[in-house]
Amino acid sequence: MRTTSLHGALCAALLSAGGGCDPSDDDLIGSTTATTGASTATCVGDLCDDDGIGGGPPSLCDGIVATCDAQSETSACDEVIGCELLIDCVGTSADCDLLNQASCNGQIGCYWSYVVDGPAFCAGTAATCPELGSTACESQQGCHVETVCSGQATPCGAIASAGDCARQPGCNWQ
Repeated sequence: MRTTSLHGALCAALLSAGGGCDPSDDDLIGSTTATTGASTATCVGDLCDDDGIGGGPPSLCDGIVATCDAQSETSACDEVIGCELLIDCVGTSADCDLLNQASCNGQIGCYWSYVVDGPAFCAGTAATCPELGSTACESQQGCHVETVCSGQATPCGAIASAGDCARQPGCNWQ
């Protein structure tokens, strides 16, 4: 990693005065000094253009992006590079033995059992909420659908293009 802020300012000042920079020096030790008139500036490594007349600090994506789980809106999750919207079935299914006949027949995993010498009852083992898809989830007593923004948001500094940087909330191309 190279220090660029001071040297970038000096090189920019040299360029505006009509001077040039030497790109051959890639570190801060023994950096090349160029002069024009009364102005003196140093151009170091990435601060110099390939043609040797200087440049500025390299463009980069900078800023702070929020974590995926901090995205409360469905659309916000979809906009963050590295995040994805997951639909989960959550809750606790109602136990079969607690259900009446009408509810029993609608509960996945439960069935109405008729007994010859006793009362009929709801038997079986209700499917757990995480086992169900989003459609079946809504009909299972005790379960409901929940959307969750999951993943790892790509940090601004890891984004290499101006277009992707502009699309990542919280990032700015500099």
